[in-house]
Amino acid sequence: MNRLKELRKEKKLTQQELADELGIHFRTLQNWENEKADIKSDKAQQLADYFGVSVGYLLGYSEYKDKLDALYLKDIDNYLDFSEAEILASVGKNNLVKLKNKFFSDAEGTPFGGLSYATFLEAISLLDAKNSELLIYFNLLDSKEQKTVLDLLLSLSISKDN
Repeated sequence: MNRLKELRKEKKLTQQELADELGIHFRTLQNWENEKADIKSDKAQQLADYFGVSVGYLLGYSEYKDKLDALYLKDIDNYLDFSEAEILASVGKNNLVKLKNKFFSDAEGTPFGGLSYATFLEAISLLDAKNSELLIYFNLLDSKEQKTVLDLLLSLSISKDN
């Protein structure tokens, strides 16, 4: 369940005002709010930026409005905490637990030849927002789905070279 309607009402905007502000059709916004149509990733990012929240929060994947909101839950003393806060902001507590369990229970099945959880968190801290989010979502996939994504990327990159 996305939070678009809730965020719009917090700003005291009508659907028409928000649609005009973002340069989208009124019916499109209405369909997004009523979940009759999915919000495409570029528009989700535009909406999240407009409302000052994470895409994960906007789309209902995370209970935290942004990384700072997630940081309040932790004692911040190193990059691991910041990286976990980024995961919380992107995909929420349940998926953070899923990632932790995945890394601790199946080191052989993790991508990149057994990436440790600490290394994963360090990578999150070093990457820009879009790439860290990509890494987070990729690691939420099971190994078969990861292989499919990697095969697709490989085929796209080969066809682009030709």
